[in-house]
Amino acid sequence: RSGTRLDDDWRGGRSGFRLDKKLAGGDRLTVQGDIYSLKVGETVHPYAVLTPPYGTPFAADDTAKGLNLLTRWQHRLDNQSEMTLQAYFDQAEFSAPKLSETLQTFDIDFQHRLPPSLRHDIMWGVNVRHIRSRASNTTDIAFSPESHAYTNFSLFLQNDIALIPERLRLTLGSKLEKPHFGGTELQPNVRLLWTPNGSHSVWLAASRA
Repeated sequence: RSGTRLDDDWRGGRSGFRLDKKLAGGDRLTVQGDIYSLKVGETVHPYAVLTPPYGTPFAADDTAKGLNLLTRWQHRLDNQSEMTLQAYFDQAEFSAPKLSETLQTFDIDFQHRLPPSLRHDIMWGVNVRHIRSRASNTTDIAFSPESHAYTNFSLFLQNDIALIPERLRLTLGSKLEKPHFGGTELQPNVRLLWTPNGSHSVWLAASRA
């Protein structure tokens, strides 16, 4: 209203790619990635000090930039089962006058799906995720220690049972997780899906997360 220019502009850019390729034997390979950069203007209000001018607001840019890369390999075995191996890396950097941080995530995921019979569809898998965080301390905000790293493990098993083919399915499964924060956790899941016709479905579920 007063005509004063506000330092709240923002600008950013993003670019990415994806490659899907069929390999010999029916295998499939996917490689995809993204890179981005973002700047957001703001007015920073510093904490009051005992000398004039006792804290003067100033304009600054918050910046965020990062990249990620994902590779997925799908392989079909001779017994009609299928396995998937996926590796993922993500790095995000955030910088501001009062706080800056770099976060890196490494993730490896393996899944194996096998149909032992016409009525059963079993899937199991394991996941490992490693996270590293590093902060740049300032006089306003500080972390101790400045850097931290931890790893999470998880294992799951699921059986999809066709009680009545194309009409009634029962899914029994559970996930066992070992997070860094807290002890080992068991997360069971039960689902019942009824499909009376091609246009309607009714499902019930009970789970513990």
